[in-house]
Amino acid sequence: MAVMITGDQPGMTKEMYEEMSSTLLPLLAKRQGFIAHAAWPVGGGWQVMEIWESQADHDSWATDVVLPAMPEGMPSMKMTYQPLHNVMTASGAARAGRQFGPIDQPAAGE
Repeated sequence: MAVMITGDQPGMTKEMYEEMSSTLLPLLAKRQGFIAHAAWPVGGGWQVMEIWESQADHDSWATDVVLPAMPEGMPSMKMTYQPLHNVMTASGAARAGRQFGPIDQPAAGE
């Protein structure tokens, strides 16, 4: 089941995020199960939202890649997980004849 993960990172600055993202986002785009990423500043830190095909896919990414790349001394990120019923992307909407519904059942040929 698809999941939306929101991570709150106290103490992270725009510069820290941009430094990490310059290395991590190209890897993220190729990672199995990845669907979407967004990030923005919040009071005293940074917030990241990602959508993944499963929590296991996200957790593997976070453990193998993100956590080792975190700046030394950075407080732990507070993660919130939300199971999703439906996800639609612009590229998915552009596919002719695609029926949208719960994403647990991919369209034929995907």
